[in-house]
Amino acid sequence: MSTRGRSVVAGWALLVGLPGLGSAQDAGLRLVGELRLRGEAERPVVVDTVDAFTLLRARLGLEATLSQYAKVFLQVQDARTFGEEASPADGSADRLDLHQGWLELARPVGTLSFSVRAGRQELGLGNERLLGPANWTNTGRAFDALTVGLGSKARGWQLTALAATVDERGRRLAGSVPGPEREDQLLLGSYWDTRILDAWLLFERAAEYRSFYGADRATAGARIELPAWRGLSAWAEGSYQFGNQVLSQPATAQDISAYLLGGRISWARPTSPLRALGIGIDYLSGDERPGDADYHAFNVMYHTGHKWYGYLDLFLDPAGKTGDRGLVDGIASATVQLAPAAPLAIDLHRFRTAAQRPPTCPGPLPCSSSEEARDLGWELDLTLPFSIGPNQRVQAGYSAYRNGAAAPLAGLGAESRWYHWGHLMVTFGFSGGVH
Repeated sequence: MSTRGRSVVAGWALLVGLPGLGSAQDAGLRLVGELRLRGEAERPVVVDTVDAFTLLRARLGLEATLSQYAKVFLQVQDARTFGEEASPADGSADRLDLHQGWLELARPVGTLSFSVRAGRQELGLGNERLLGPANWTNTGRAFDALTVGLGSKARGWQLTALAATVDERGRRLAGSVPGPEREDQLLLGSYWDTRILDAWLLFERAAEYRSFYGADRATAGARIELPAWRGLSAWAEGSYQFGNQVLSQPATAQDISAYLLGGRISWARPTSPLRALGIGIDYLSGDERPGDADYHAFNVMYHTGHKWYGYLDLFLDPAGKTGDRGLVDGIASATVQLAPAAPLAIDLHRFRTAAQRPPTCPGPLPCSSSEEARDLGWELDLTLPFSIGPNQRVQAGYSAYRNGAAAPLAGLGAESRWYHWGHLMVTFGFSGGVH
């Protein structure tokens, strides 16, 4: 049996061996659900027509409390686009799936709290910069994983360890690519969360993305949040990636060395109509020569990118979108209270590439090429969420993007063209005991 196989067996042995599971007949049941409907309309820069579509996501979950220390959660999800099945008689439900299904054991250990959760589950660490459930997308994200937590509420710290199988590639249980046995793609990690300082270490083995494979990549980082002072608050974070991978065409072994830096400074005044102002920057390193033996473009892994790099989601994979040039995102934000339960969020992004290709001058003639453009463009996001009742939310938004000189490098169309997008989203949630 492989090392990974022994660790999984040991994890399940720990689960079934703990006392106090109780019987299913005595389980307390709670039903939870969510229905989310979102209409979107967009006019990209590459066409002059408007495309409108509607997304529907329905989730239904059942939580069973088996004992004082154990509970089970099962959640079914259906995610669809109106009209995707092309026939009202089509009942195939291609995106009907088990979104979550896990067993959790939690109990105190002295003054500490200890928990183990095994099964399909959403994973989110800290601000979700590297690992998050991507809830804005219609399907979301869930992992087949084992997580272990240890913490103290009184002292304000939590330590989380996780192990997830992203792609099972064994001969017996062939994953996404059948054929000869290859290493399973795994995600391992730990996260230390305190009131002021967070720190993390994530390791992904045998990852494949775009034209790269065999990526054994570690990401280590920390985030510090300063105490608020007279309405001012600030935080800063950094992550460093290292490891190795293989570029497929042409086949090239590469050493990974990349980094991310980010920070925000904000001012809040709850009694003023102008509730908050903020500025910030995110810098994701890029590579001037991504085909050589050293690779410097930062990989955002399994982040919740929608909350970081603009609501248009043009840079969900910053390295891939910019041809491994990386991304610099300067942000200015404000919140205006239009009504007691209706804060208008205003976010302005200025995007640039972090690296640029050196001028290429083929032939014997003197080089007269100018430096490659780096300005990707500007994005304005206006978002208005408000509540219409308990667990009932409505959100409206509009975004506009103006291309910069480097926009063609990212496939965004010609310079100075505009991208327009709007959405209206309604979310209804419910929960209650089952009798």
